[in-house]
Amino acid sequence: MKRCALCHGRLGLGTRFGNIWNGRWWVHVRFCSVRCKGIYEVRQNEAAKHRWHTFLAGVPPAVVAGSRRTRQRLRSQRFNRNVYSI
Repeated sequence: MKRCALCHGRLGLGTRFGNIWNGRWWVHVRFCSVRCKGIYEVRQNEAAKHRWHTFLAGVPPAVVAGSRRTRQRLRSQRFNRNVYSI
């Protein structure tokens, strides 16, 4: 049985369909209501905005998703780069 892409509820007579570009290819999704479709689109837009801001900041994706130790090491390297020795 087909399910809603957001809440995984059963699809009824008010089923909404959409083809959404996920950055690589088109994905065919189904929603049980206008509410689920709207929430899904907002989440996708927020995720895309976050990816774009991460790209503009120049932080490698591995560091964003990496361990706390990796992020701390990167922070300390940035700090040490800005300190001048006399």
